[in-house]
Amino acid sequence: MSLPQIAIYGAGHLGRQVFHHVHHHCSDQVELLGFIDDTRAAGETVIGEAKTLGTLDQVKAAKGLSPGEIQLVFAIGYADMPSRHAALNRVLDTGYDLFSVVHPRAVI
Repeated sequence: MSLPQIAIYGAGHLGRQVFHHVHHHCSDQVELLGFIDDTRAAGETVIGEAKTLGTLDQVKAAKGLSPGEIQLVFAIGYADMPSRHAALNRVLDTGYDLFSVVHPRAVI
């Protein structure tokens, strides 16, 4: 059985932190494909061997990366909350499901 495939939406500081958690705590549960970022070109190295896959629009149109085929981890950490909310709505409006990453030491 294949693992769920995920991509991280946001290749900035928060995206790299999320990558670290996925890589160290969830790597046996998911296949991390890379980063989606609307401000960086496809193929840019973000951290380690992980690269950008393209913008949200490019990824949505790419074979094997469309909504229903992969899930996204939302990792946009704007201090401007209205902009962050708009980015989240943009992801949800494309039809992607979100994948949640919870640190194993988190207490909820």
